[in-house]
Amino acid sequence: KKYGEQYNIESYKRTRAIEDMSAEDFNEFMASLGNSADKVAEYFGEKTKDIMNKALEQNDTSELEKVNGIGKVKASKILDKYGSQRDYSMAIAVFGKWGFTHSKIKTIVNKYRNQDLAIKKLNENPYNLYLDRIPGIGFKTIDNKALENGIAPNDRRRVEAYIYNFFDDLSMSGDSYIPIEKLRNHLRTEVYNADLDSATNFILGNEDFKIFKKDGVNCVALRETYELEKKTAYELLRVQNAWDNKKSIDDIDTYISEVEKEQGWKYGKQQLEAIHTIATNNVFLLQGYSGTGKSSLLKAVVRAMQANDFTIAQCALSGKAADNLTKVTGLQGMTIHRLLQYNPSSDSMFNYWKKNPLPYDVIILDEVSMVNLDLFYSLVSAIKDGAKLIMVGDSGQLDSIGIGVMSGILDSQVIPTITLTEIHRQAEESAIISHSITYRKGTMPKEVNKEGLFLCGTKKDLVYKLLENEKEHDNQGRVVDNLIPNALVFFKKALSKYKVKDIQIITQTTKNCNALNALCQQIANPKNRKKEEYVVSFQNKDDDYVLRVGDKVINTVNNRRTVSAEKGNAITPIYNGNTGIIESITKQVDEDGDEYIESVINFDGIGRVLLDSGDLRSIRLGYAITVHKSQGSTIPCVIVVLPFQFMLNSRELVYTAITRTSELCFVISSYATLAKAIKKSTNKVHKTNLSAFMSLEARKRGEI
Repeated sequence: KKYGEQYNIESYKRTRAIEDMSAEDFNEFMASLGNSADKVAEYFGEKTKDIMNKALEQNDTSELEKVNGIGKVKASKILDKYGSQRDYSMAIAVFGKWGFTHSKIKTIVNKYRNQDLAIKKLNENPYNLYLDRIPGIGFKTIDNKALENGIAPNDRRRVEAYIYNFFDDLSMSGDSYIPIEKLRNHLRTEVYNADLDSATNFILGNEDFKIFKKDGVNCVALRETYELEKKTAYELLRVQNAWDNKKSIDDIDTYISEVEKEQGWKYGKQQLEAIHTIATNNVFLLQGYSGTGKSSLLKAVVRAMQANDFTIAQCALSGKAADNLTKVTGLQGMTIHRLLQYNPSSDSMFNYWKKNPLPYDVIILDEVSMVNLDLFYSLVSAIKDGAKLIMVGDSGQLDSIGIGVMSGILDSQVIPTITLTEIHRQAEESAIISHSITYRKGTMPKEVNKEGLFLCGTKKDLVYKLLENEKEHDNQGRVVDNLIPNALVFFKKALSKYKVKDIQIITQTTKNCNALNALCQQIANPKNRKKEEYVVSFQNKDDDYVLRVGDKVINTVNNRRTVSAEKGNAITPIYNGNTGIIESITKQVDEDGDEYIESVINFDGIGRVLLDSGDLRSIRLGYAITVHKSQGSTIPCVIVVLPFQFMLNSRELVYTAITRTSELCFVISSYATLAKAIKKSTNKVHKTNLSAFMSLEARKRGEI
């Protein structure tokens, strides 16, 4: 009453939306955002509005970075300023009632380019936000909101969106198709009162799905996946049978003898057979246990090929695996994305592709079991006729995330393959090798038969600390974790011998990693006023964490817009699982007087990369990482922390974790947990079509 009548604001709107401005007025508006934005307007002229809208929609600054003097950081700043000036008022009023945050509403509007369309999409079908791949909105997110806002569990729109989500999950589990009747049974169980006939008709009449028979059973796959498997089979057989421009390898036995003399031991029968098979075939798959000499035989292959003037490129999915290739052969190893030269503005997403093939005579692909179908196709389709593809892998590791290719290639029996099983003499002295292979077979090593602390192997390279109880109650009745304190003891011990980048704690879950990382940071890189740091903050302050110069870190999302910190600032993507060390964290001021954070991280196998505060939200401490994220890595010292996890623990997980190390491994668990883990296998026979398509393609070519 003191201030008279009061009002609640339900919505607000600009008198003139940016979207409605003419090209000329829009460029004047850009000038008002500062000198850098004005440069963008001058460069693109009448196209500026479309360029800015597209950049905002895709959260991609690559076009803006074409402007002289505009790097990634400045471009991101311009985009943020532009986004803050758009009209979101009506969208905030509508989407706010659904429980969306302002930040997420802006993401939605930016995706659709205007708020009217965004609101229309929501009203027509809330599941559009999932189907149109709005960043950060998965099926479960929108499904919970839709059900809360009155959508019936068996609503046609929900059932159809659920089917797409089912195939997303199916692909992530490694399968590319499912029998239709099995899908109907799943819908009957998981979707209350679903109209199964309507759902089946939706699939049958939708071009997004492919119906086919497999062993007499009607099956369904996403058409895109079905066609991709077919194209991958074609490309593999194309490379295998391309004799034009093929180069021969002369005097291979001479170079084998050279390498044998240098390394001080002779290759075994299996290794020699593999080397000669590689020499006489365009495509070859080498697999085997850890310690069977996969890496060492590559030395002889590379030596012979270099002597015969072959140009060679070697690659792997992860940066650490690429680094390991460099150590093995002496040639530079690259990530697959770096080899193909990722380019977001290209239709193929890479500079090297089918119509612009790689210039190399030989491509070596390590850790092929980790590579999913999409990326493998991008690689194999970019290999020129007459070139060789040498694939190396280990089927005993954890499955790839997504639809893989290794099992399909093996099952087809079309590509020459050799599996190494003989452990060479030097490896027999290593408990890391002998014990991991025993675990791979589902049995316990003889030495591991009790609780306690003990060293194993002639090299004393495997240390066990097996506890009777993983958790105990203290004298106040609180539950105390016994594994983490023991892990920290070994971490401190490792720091006295190794650099922090050469030590890796490996465990099963992100929750375990977070607990270990906070404590390891205090030990390895405590707070120091001489070291800059940055707090990554969240709505829930308990989730906040500190990044500090010198920290070992891991990237947790694919970020295709980061750039090199070296001269030229070339686009240098970083991917989920890349690890590195923070070199700098600095506050910068741009030409418009705005402050921003800039950090340089030296990523393994990638190099020094420039990140801003937005990028740093996906950077986590990396002293401890999950087993899945460690795949492909070879690290001098590994500390395996294995608490009881019934759903996650398996012989493949134990084998993968231990074989990440090249010198020294500590295993911290309980005897009971370890014994139960190796009795369980999580590797399954995946439903994919690659093998069948490869056999079909081979028959077309008269090979079988």
